[in-house]
Amino acid sequence: MRVPLATADDNCVAAATKSLEQENAELRATLAERDAKLEEITALLEKLARDNSLLRTELLRLKRARYGPKSDRFPDDEHGLFAELFPEEPSTEPSSEVLEAPDVELPEDPSPKKARRKGREKRQLDFQALPREHVRHELPEEERICPVTGKLLVPVGLKVTEKLEHEPARLYVQVHEQVEYGLSEEDRAEQTAPTKLSPLPPHPIDGLLAGPGLLARVLVAKYVEHLPLHRQEAIFEREGLQIPRQTLCEWVMRSIELLLPIVSALRRRLLEGDVLQNDDTRVLCLENATRGGRRWAYLWAWVGVDRQEVVYQFSLGRDHEVVKEWIGPQWSGHLVGDGYAGYRKLCRERDPKHPIVEVGCWAHARRKVREAAEEAPKDAVQLAGLIRRLYAVEKTARKANEGNGLEAEELRRLRRAESLPVLWRIRGLVRKLRKVHAEEGAMGKALTYIQNQWRSLRQYVKDGRLPIDNNACEQAIRPVAVGRKNWLFTGSPRGGNMGAAIYSLMESCKRAGVDPYEYLRDVLVRIRVHPEDRRAELVPLLWKELRQGGRLDPLPR
Repeated sequence: MRVPLATADDNCVAAATKSLEQENAELRATLAERDAKLEEITALLEKLARDNSLLRTELLRLKRARYGPKSDRFPDDEHGLFAELFPEEPSTEPSSEVLEAPDVELPEDPSPKKARRKGREKRQLDFQALPREHVRHELPEEERICPVTGKLLVPVGLKVTEKLEHEPARLYVQVHEQVEYGLSEEDRAEQTAPTKLSPLPPHPIDGLLAGPGLLARVLVAKYVEHLPLHRQEAIFEREGLQIPRQTLCEWVMRSIELLLPIVSALRRRLLEGDVLQNDDTRVLCLENATRGGRRWAYLWAWVGVDRQEVVYQFSLGRDHEVVKEWIGPQWSGHLVGDGYAGYRKLCRERDPKHPIVEVGCWAHARRKVREAAEEAPKDAVQLAGLIRRLYAVEKTARKANEGNGLEAEELRRLRRAESLPVLWRIRGLVRKLRKVHAEEGAMGKALTYIQNQWRSLRQYVKDGRLPIDNNACEQAIRPVAVGRKNWLFTGSPRGGNMGAAIYSLMESCKRAGVDPYEYLRDVLVRIRVHPEDRRAELVPLLWKELRQGGRLDPLPR
């Protein structure tokens, strides 16, 4: 049976159509697969570009930290954008939980630094208070013959030239001779009686060979001048005396143990105030170290509201329990810090009868914005300019009242009038920029920090006693960071606690304008004879006031 021609043609067309549809389906699948791969590659390239940008930003930050200036100050309008970037109205309305911002003009930006003058005059040293040793230089008689007249020359004038000189410290032996008193020979023949011995002056530690001056010198050299004991050992050897390092270590430990009651009194004085500043830094501890041979411990610095006294605390961990243990269960007030998560946890767990309010640090926020300048210069300049206006208000307050600064209540009113509107602009700008920048970038991290810390960052405008930043505490950390480059580690927790104690006294001496050597030389002896209930008088600030007022009893000699 023959198939009609039309039917055969239809079958061929159907077969061809089916084949084309299959080919089209395969091509569409291939194209879809290719598009998916292209999208995957595009996403990967975008991720690599973001990662590359982040790495470049981090590399620039590390280079600047290693080789660049250490100041957190933002360059003065380096992009020329300050005048055009600030909005006229706040970007967001304040919430009901915060103070209402008054309608006032913002303070002007501080003027840029003056250019360094060329041809600066030579700096003159002031040494009028130093003692003087006169050395007279004369010609021998055979050189005093006048070449014109042949007669003998006589003194007719005097040319004076002053030179600064130095002699090494004098290491000597102080011999104490105690006179023994008794009956005369005639009286002893008739009657016997016990003898009397003239007393020795008080000594820091009984049975110790070193005197108070030498002990003070070793302590100051180690904790103020950052000279480790092995270097001091070499210095004493050059001066003619071999003092083993172990002996020096024993002198240091026993001296600090003697001073611990003064450190306790210093801590009690800080806790009497209701404003504390806190910061910490890492130190290497060798005892009970991990398998790698090292263990990180922490040294915390506590600064009072007057910034004249500092107490350090050593701990093996960085949990909020360390802070909680130091301040105790009864203290309440404002705690100024750098955004450490333990502060917030401590505030939440606190008994409502003894609340703690966390206060943020605008210097940390400014630093993070400064680190984001390479990634987003325009936005960084805008944020930095607003933060700079906050500091302009503080600078105005410090210069007020003939340089003595404003009282707490006056400063609170000034901040409410001039700083609060700037805070609202910062808040609105942060919310706006967070929609643009990725969280993993430098600018994203800066914005996240400000937003997460906003409640604590705005606290300072509510109380004139509160600082705008935690710089006073960071300055107290700096001597430890400098010393750590020299002594490298602490051998044990006991050594860390002793170091924290003596650092407390040395830094408090510097802030009170007290010579650490003179203080230690006096207090190491005085604490042995001072009444126990008055040992708080021996903290550096009170010791200075009592000494200047002539109210310190002279030490027996």
